[in-house]
Amino acid sequence: MNKPNYFKLFLLICFSLITTHNFYSQISFGKNGTFTNKWYDGELVLHNGDTLRGLLKFESATKGTMGFGSKTNKVLFKKTESSKKVKYKKEDFCCFTVKKNDNTFEKYATVYTSKKRIQVLKIITEGKISLYETMSYAQVGSFESSYNYNYSNMYIKKDTEKIASNEFFANVFKNFNKNAKAYFSDCPDLVGKIGTGYFEEETLIQFVTYYNQYCN
Repeated sequence: MNKPNYFKLFLLICFSLITTHNFYSQISFGKNGTFTNKWYDGELVLHNGDTLRGLLKFESATKGTMGFGSKTNKVLFKKTESSKKVKYKKEDFCCFTVKKNDNTFEKYATVYTSKKRIQVLKIITEGKISLYETMSYAQVGSFESSYNYNYSNMYIKKDTEKIASNEFFANVFKNFNKNAKAYFSDCPDLVGKIGTGYFEEETLIQFVTYYNQYCN
């Protein structure tokens, strides 16, 4: 009988804890990781320049065994409750914004995460460097014994780059601060502050916020 691979499970849990650090308030998920399967007030911006304002429905996470990576492929739109819904593929739009139950807004964008792959990612912050998040719904274990959880993966992209990278979280053994110093090397002032205790928390959102405010 094969023994459970506790080491791999330990690494997976560590990965989840690292990437779900409390940089921001988490959104609530409903059945199967979807955005509670309801319509939200919002606007959808198409690649042809049109902005559609009305009601939006979208899938914000994917379910699957070890389900890494969101597979959101479409957004549903209708002008009013009684209007006919229209489906837009991720290749059709550049971004959309929805109003949540607590009257705050979340913005999502279609982002290249490889030369041929486009993902719909939640925007954490925008600027000279933008930070994105994807949420996934994973099942760990066997059919007889398993548990589910939501986890996030962060992507980062400079405005001079076409492809967003998740290099900071691709390997739990990488030295985070060393990686950060290399990525932000065009801002010596920021690099000089990393690892010195200047930042209350040594997190990617802290570094990106500082870069967008103070780096040329």
